[in-house]
Amino acid sequence: MKINIISIFVLSSLIYVITAYLPESQNNNISDNFVADSLSVFKKTANDVVPEYKDIFLYGSNMGYYKGWKDEELAEIISGNKEKNIEGAGSKSLRPALYSHFLEKYGYDVRGNTFAFYDSLGIKDNTVFIGYPSEHQKDSTVFCERKNQISKIFKNLYEPIFIDTKSGIKVNDNNIYAKYVYKAVTRYRNYIKFWEVWNEPDFDETGAKGWKPRGATGNWFENNPDPCDLKNLKAPVFYYNRILRISYEVIKSVDSNAFVCIGGIGYNSFLDAVCRNTDNPDNGKISGAFPLNAGAYFDCLSFHDYPQYGYEVVHFDKQLMKKVYNRNSDAAAFSTIKKMDAMQETLCNYGYDGKTYPKKPVIITEYNIGRKPFKDYIGGDEVQRNYTVKSLVLMQKYGVLQSYIYTSSESKKEPEAVNEFDLMGLFGNILGNKPYDKEFTSQGIAFKSMAETLIGFRYNDSLTSLLELPEELNGGAFKDDSGKTAFVLWKKAVGDWNEKGDYSYTLPDTFKADKFVLVNIENFSKETIIPGGKIKITLTPKPVIIVLN
Repeated sequence: MKINIISIFVLSSLIYVITAYLPESQNNNISDNFVADSLSVFKKTANDVVPEYKDIFLYGSNMGYYKGWKDEELAEIISGNKEKNIEGAGSKSLRPALYSHFLEKYGYDVRGNTFAFYDSLGIKDNTVFIGYPSEHQKDSTVFCERKNQISKIFKNLYEPIFIDTKSGIKVNDNNIYAKYVYKAVTRYRNYIKFWEVWNEPDFDETGAKGWKPRGATGNWFENNPDPCDLKNLKAPVFYYNRILRISYEVIKSVDSNAFVCIGGIGYNSFLDAVCRNTDNPDNGKISGAFPLNAGAYFDCLSFHDYPQYGYEVVHFDKQLMKKVYNRNSDAAAFSTIKKMDAMQETLCNYGYDGKTYPKKPVIITEYNIGRKPFKDYIGGDEVQRNYTVKSLVLMQKYGVLQSYIYTSSESKKEPEAVNEFDLMGLFGNILGNKPYDKEFTSQGIAFKSMAETLIGFRYNDSLTSLLELPEELNGGAFKDDSGKTAFVLWKKAVGDWNEKGDYSYTLPDTFKADKFVLVNIENFSKETIIPGGKIKITLTPKPVIIVLN
């Protein structure tokens, strides 16, 4: 099977193929075929160039599915709709999906009006994850022979991506995945900035291999993942790399300024496996037909983090021979940054350091902790609220372009919840509620406080340095285009299950003000304070937002 695939690909590579892109257009109903005289050449990879993102941080949210609610109604409570007087959480970017099996069933234009409605609410630069074939698109190959499980990927991945015809170069209809991506991107390109290739392609069905470090038996840094263990692929990593390559070439042919992102990964070891292999089905080897490792075929690192599993929050101490816990909001927020740092180090090891190759920007498309603790995991109303604000500050401080909280609404009522994922959301469970009947969680109010107060503000490193924050404190300074300054500040939480303590802090003379607005993330109340010069405030592990007039 593999020999045949390679032979077909090598022969097809003799066809002269170029990548091309369409000019910007507001018309989403573009023909499925390229028009020859509208083409321009795009021959680069992410080893050559990565788009620059200049927009603001938009406080994104995942959406979810809640029976009885239309996606438009869900977007209205996530974002807010002033025309209908609907109070929202202030999110201005969403992360829905455009599954192939869904578009094949209902038609590729089915979400056009929905995305246009999002746009009317001021929602933009969305992240969409793609993939997931219908039954007739699926490759029936059994890569997981041990369990006799067929793959979950598309068939015909190794057909040519483009073909040269008398009327010009076009996407090859026989490459089913390429055709799907092209049809989706041409229709929705004006609403999507980040195209996330699959969702959690590295989901480890065993739960016992993806996290292993180098040297450990079966680790993915030194061994390619077993297809049986990749729950969302059931195929070798080389085939995921092929999916990345097709996605990159097709998306860039339509919109060269879009970001192609590796799909919401959780394991640094899987990132390493992607970057050290090509898309060659013969064990990822470099060859004439497969000249580049797969880091060339994505612009952007997209990852997920649930800090209840993070080393900073809980780890096993080999000397003490027991688990050591640090279940507080600062440890949880810092866990996300440490995970990002580790993945960026891996990318640098493969040359994506801004010198050898362009550095890859980062988005986070799922993150959260539970509103209630389960087993020995971190969780609780107060720690979740504090974690949300702290993580949003640190993400911006360390250069994350966009993030998407998991998720909009809790999936169960509290008495029925069986794990922490049931109680993550900006709103309490809305199943069974009529639109627009919802209740903010404490996390939702804190998120709204950040999103609505600081929309249009950018994190400012130089102003943060001027705060001269002592070791006991953390936070950041923000500035908008009009010159207005804001701060988010808190005392670090220290110890296990601890969100207590206080610290008296006076802002340096640089930040004297006649008055300032103090935003309470617990109830979104705003208090105008006249300090009489210096700003002195008592900080606790519950962050405060200060806006200078």
